[in-house]
Amino acid sequence: MKKSLLRNFGIAISLLVSGILSANAAIITQGFGTATDGSNLVQISVDTNGADLLANGFYDLQLADLLSLTYMGAQAQAAPGFSDFFFIGSADSTNLYAGLDFFDFDANFMVGGALFAVQGVFDLLGGYAELTIYDENNQFVDFIDNLSIGTANVVSEPGSLAIFSLMLAGLALRRRQRA
Repeated sequence: MKKSLLRNFGIAISLLVSGILSANAAIITQGFGTATDGSNLVQISVDTNGADLLANGFYDLQLADLLSLTYMGAQAQAAPGFSDFFFIGSADSTNLYAGLDFFDFDANFMVGGALFAVQGVFDLLGGYAELTIYDENNQFVDFIDNLSIGTANVVSEPGSLAIFSLMLAGLALRRRQRA
């Protein structure tokens, strides 16, 4: 009895670990730049599940794949007169834990009651990460280059957890039927 329970537990753990480590479709959250309070200047969250997988193994991330884009804690919004803002990016499908390797965005943010237009570009291969910031009158405010790159947080697709939960429920049901 203990032997079969131990074997079933081992199978369950191996399924869980394989599901988590594969992370083929995942949500990536990564910060860029450091504000004076230690938080990230920019934080980006993307869902690779709906993204196109290119022949080179990279996800082609578009606005539809973007879950969240913040600047100094404020959510991105479209400029007045526009229906949306601009975002593109990419991530290596074979190493999602490395995070984004490229992004380009142009969006507005309401920070402390003031509207700012922020353009951000990051290219891992090119070796640059920069932000250009304008006020609501389109006057230049700041240019920040050489942004620090934060660690990517990767959350596997919720399907892995669902499969693991179903498997545990099945094992519990099987155990009850035997008793």
